[in-house]
Amino acid sequence: MGAGATLAGRALAAGGTVTTNANAIAIPGACTPTAALPVIRVTKISNGGASTFDFSGSNGFANQSITTVMSGVAVSGSAQTLAAAGTSTTITEAAPPVGYTLASISCTGLGAGGTQANNLGTRTVTLDAAATAAGAAIACTFTNNMDGFVPPTTSIPTLSEWAMILLAGLMAIVGLGMRRKGM
Repeated sequence: MGAGATLAGRALAAGGTVTTNANAIAIPGACTPTAALPVIRVTKISNGGASTFDFSGSNGFANQSITTVMSGVAVSGSAQTLAAAGTSTTITEAAPPVGYTLASISCTGLGAGGTQANNLGTRTVTLDAAATAAGAAIACTFTNNMDGFVPPTTSIPTLSEWAMILLAGLMAIVGLGMRRKGM
């Protein structure tokens, strides 16, 4: 209810709220509950450098720019409330800065049964109507790689248990040999 609204003949202050409980008596025409509109937040990751990336969309998603400050560090744009729930919605990254290519788009928080369809060629993600269900808190991450960027390897080579036993044995033999020579 907005400023100047009334509830059973009583004026509410600007920004006022009405709290009811399960035993409240309904007053016809006084309040109409509405489901929360879905909210979407775009996050940007640029690997290999930092730059500014622009986004646009449909269903009330306002244009926004996100500037990354360090390679591989995510930066989030402002959360935006969509205009309608249950409506197919697209988010598009504008042509990236020279030297960058969109590598992936990943969205979480979709409404139950909702799906996303990525088109890396057009830098667009399309969320179906189920994805933008009332109350959904959607987070989409767009990741770009600078030309020539090589992702760091995350695996560390390890030795098996038997290889470790063999290595320890060899080191013991070398150590004994060094002791006998007086080194």
